[in-house]
Amino acid sequence: MPSSQPKPREADRTLLFITMGTPSFIREDLDFMHETFRVRTFLYSPSRRILPNVRQQMRLFAWLILNAPRARTVIVWFADYHAFLPVLFSRLSGGKSIVMLAGYDVTRIPKLNYGVFSNPIRSACARFAIGRADILAPVARALAEKARLHVPIIRGRIVHVPFGFDASRWFCDTPKENLVLTVGFADDETRIRIKGLDFFVRAAERLPHVRFAVIGLGGEARHRLKAPPNVRFFGRLPRAELRKFYSRAKVYAQLSLSEGMPNVVCEAMLCECVPVGTDAGGIPETIGDAGFILAGRDPETAARTIRKALAAPASAGRKARQRVAEKFSEAGRREKMLSCILSGPFIPS
Repeated sequence: MPSSQPKPREADRTLLFITMGTPSFIREDLDFMHETFRVRTFLYSPSRRILPNVRQQMRLFAWLILNAPRARTVIVWFADYHAFLPVLFSRLSGGKSIVMLAGYDVTRIPKLNYGVFSNPIRSACARFAIGRADILAPVARALAEKARLHVPIIRGRIVHVPFGFDASRWFCDTPKENLVLTVGFADDETRIRIKGLDFFVRAAERLPHVRFAVIGLGGEARHRLKAPPNVRFFGRLPRAELRKFYSRAKVYAQLSLSEGMPNVVCEAMLCECVPVGTDAGGIPETIGDAGFILAGRDPETAARTIRKALAAPASAGRKARQRVAEKFSEAGRREKMLSCILSGPFIPS
């Protein structure tokens, strides 16, 4: 990919990449980095039990002993258990650490026991990583503000690196229907509430003549919601099937209680859905002036706002697509990631 950034020297081409899980956005980052760098990846498998986490920390320590001398830059996805040692090793060795923030890792919701900062051990690891990383790269600007609430002194640079999307992959090719869609991967009560699926169903009850659809429910989640007849539930779908739903839906609603930068909102907007979202995390900066933002969590207000979105002209959907294509492109993310990796004194031109 053409870039104005200097090419790294051969000796500095190795990156250490540490993550919990490999969702699609992380796999896309890895694919991009493999084009330019040698990438050594460590997959940390978290557990709610102490002993398995101790074993994972020992594995990570040994891996860093072996690999840290071969790399000048370490990238850690999420500030959590697995971020402490990589950032510590980087500081001791004079390398550079980049910590990607996605939302959960700067969140604390005590009543749901949700977020890294709801756990004392995880929060200690996250505080160290957030406070001492050379670069913090939140996917939404709102996450930097949340990070400062937990870690007032942040020594590194904060660089906003939003997710990027390929507009040729997400598009509308069918007439829009009177359908309101949300996508939220949930299989328990906590995830239902975090993704706002209970709120979505309560809004649907107030619009009985409008069709609503929820994609991503698993386990007993759909039985817990007790939805009215105008709401249909679907499990996880492959991308091609998901795009077809986006293409048909006139409105996409993201009514989350907590959120980073929701990929599904951007995918839906590229498919010309009119977005409706709550004022949570990165949702407002994602939607911008191309949709509707709810100030509170009142179902009546949500229903009225969804009705307005359903009545919006076709140009509103095109405006939503244009916003994501221009502000959150795949090329733009790659350029920012490359800039983070090549910046500073660690990789000279």
